[in-house]
Amino acid sequence: MISHRIKAGLCFLIVIILAALRVTYADYDYTYYYYEVYNQVRFSPVYVPLFLLIISSEADIASNIFAAVRASGRFNIVMLTWKRIVKDAVIYSTVFFAVMLVMSFTYGEFADSAALLLAGLVNQSIGWIAIGTLYMMLSIATDIPVLSFLLVFAAVLSTSYQVFENFWGSGFDYVNMMKTMYWFIEYDDVFIVIKRLLMYAAVSAAGVLISYIFIRKKEYIKQGRRYENQYR
Repeated sequence: MISHRIKAGLCFLIVIILAALRVTYADYDYTYYYYEVYNQVRFSPVYVPLFLLIISSEADIASNIFAAVRASGRFNIVMLTWKRIVKDAVIYSTVFFAVMLVMSFTYGEFADSAALLLAGLVNQSIGWIAIGTLYMMLSIATDIPVLSFLLVFAAVLSTSYQVFENFWGSGFDYVNMMKTMYWFIEYDDVFIVIKRLLMYAAVSAAGVLISYIFIRKKEYIKQGRRYENQYR
C-alpha cells in the first residue's frame, strides 16, 4: 500500500526532475525546454511508472475485502476506486502544470504559455485518467498488480515510440497519447485533439464498465460480507 507520504514524495520527484532539466537547459529557450520535459525518453520510462506507483494503492481497493464489505454495491466498489484514480490523475497533472508555469516565468514566457499550459492540464488529466482506468481494469481482472503494471507500461510504451508505428499502422496517431497530452499544439485542427480526448474518455468509460463486469464475479465479496455479518 502506497501511503500519502510516499505519493507526495513521488510528486516531489517530478518537481526535482523538471527543475534539474531547467538547470540543464538554462541556455536554451522555453520551447526547447518544453520538448525536453515532454518527450518519449521521459514520458514512458519515467512519468508513466511514477503515476502507476501513485495509483497502485487506489486500484488495490477493488481487490480489498474490507472495501468490498463497506461498499453498498459492486458498482460502488468500482466507482470508489475510479474516483480516487481520477483525483490522483488530476493532482499529477496539476503538479506538471504548476511547475511548468513557474518555469515559463523564469524564461519570460509566462504570458504566452499560460493558456497553452492550461489546455495541457486538461489534456493530461484526461490521458492519465485513461491510463489509470486501464490499470484499474487489469488489476481487477488479474488480481496481480505487478502484471497489470507491466501490461499498462508496455501498452503506453508501444504508443509513444515511432519504432512501434508499423505495429499500429494507420492507427498509431490515434493511440499516441503522449502527442495528444503534450504535443497537441502540433495538430493543425483543434477538433482532431478534441476527437482524441473524447476517444480517451470513451476508453475510461468502457474501462469502468468492464471493471464492473469483472468485479461482479469476485466471490470473495460474498465471503467478506459473510465475515462481516459473523463478527458484528
